[in-house]
Amino acid sequence: MPIEGLDLAEWGTAEQIFARFGITRGTLYKLVKGGRIKSTVFKTRDDARKGVRLFSVQSVREFLEANVTSA
Repeated sequence: MPIEGLDLAEWGTAEQIFARFGITRGTLYKLVKGGRIKSTVFKTRDDARKGVRLFSVQSVREFLEANVTSA
Protein backbone atom coordinates (compact mmCIF):
# COMPACT_ATOMS: atom_id res chain seq x y z
CA MET A 1 0.00 0.00 0.00
CA PRO A 2 1.70 3.22 -1.10
CA ILE A 3 2.10 6.01 1.41
CA GLU A 4 0.34 9.13 0.19
CA GLY A 5 2.86 11.43 -1.44
CA LEU A 6 5.90 9.18 -0.89
CA ASP A 7 6.18 8.43 -4.60
CA LEU A 8 6.78 12.14 -5.15
CA ALA A 9 8.67 12.82 -1.94
CA GLU A 10 12.41 13.28 -2.05
CA TRP A 11 12.93 12.33 1.61
CA GLY A 12 11.12 10.01 4.01
CA THR A 13 11.27 8.81 7.59
CA ALA A 14 12.29 5.26 8.44
CA GLU A 15 8.62 4.42 8.95
CA GLN A 16 7.67 5.76 5.53
CA ILE A 17 10.54 3.91 3.84
CA PHE A 18 9.54 0.68 5.61
CA ALA A 19 5.91 1.09 4.55
CA ARG A 20 6.88 1.69 0.91
CA PHE A 21 9.89 -0.62 0.45
CA GLY A 22 9.85 -2.98 3.45
CA ILE A 23 13.35 -1.98 4.56
CA THR A 24 13.71 -1.93 8.35
CA ARG A 25 15.17 0.93 10.36
CA GLY A 26 18.23 -1.13 11.28
CA THR A 27 18.94 -2.00 7.66
CA LEU A 28 18.53 1.64 6.64
CA TYR A 29 21.14 2.70 9.20
CA LYS A 30 23.52 -0.03 7.98
CA LEU A 31 23.07 1.12 4.38
CA VAL A 32 23.75 4.73 5.39
CA LYS A 33 26.83 3.73 7.37
CA GLY A 34 28.11 1.79 4.37
CA GLY A 35 27.56 4.77 2.06
CA ARG A 36 24.97 2.91 -0.01
CA ILE A 37 22.04 5.30 0.59
CA LYS A 38 21.80 8.94 1.66
CA SER A 39 20.30 10.40 4.81
CA THR A 40 20.24 13.63 6.75
CA VAL A 41 19.07 14.87 10.13
CA PHE A 42 16.57 17.68 10.11
CA LYS A 43 16.87 19.94 13.18
CA THR A 44 14.82 23.02 13.85
CA ARG A 45 17.70 24.73 15.68
CA ASP A 46 21.46 24.45 15.25
CA ASP A 47 21.93 23.69 18.94
CA ALA A 48 19.15 21.06 19.06
CA ARG A 49 20.26 17.72 20.51
CA LYS A 50 17.69 15.71 18.57
CA GLY A 51 16.27 15.84 15.10
CA VAL A 52 14.39 13.75 12.58
CA ARG A 53 16.44 11.33 10.46
CA LEU A 54 15.29 11.46 6.84
CA PHE A 55 16.33 9.07 4.08
CA SER A 56 16.65 9.90 0.39
CA VAL A 57 13.89 8.05 -1.45
CA GLN A 58 15.84 8.31 -4.71
CA SER A 59 18.95 6.75 -3.19
CA VAL A 60 16.84 3.87 -1.81
CA ARG A 61 15.34 3.31 -5.27
CA GLU A 62 18.80 3.43 -6.87
CA PHE A 63 20.14 0.95 -4.31
CA LEU A 64 17.29 -1.45 -5.02
CA GLU A 65 17.66 -1.12 -8.79
CA ALA A 66 21.40 -1.75 -8.56
CA ASN A 67 20.74 -4.98 -6.66
CA VAL A 68 18.03 -6.50 -8.86
CA THR A 69 18.70 -10.08 -9.89
CA SER A 70 16.86 -12.06 -12.52
CA ALA A 71 15.48 -15.50 -11.76
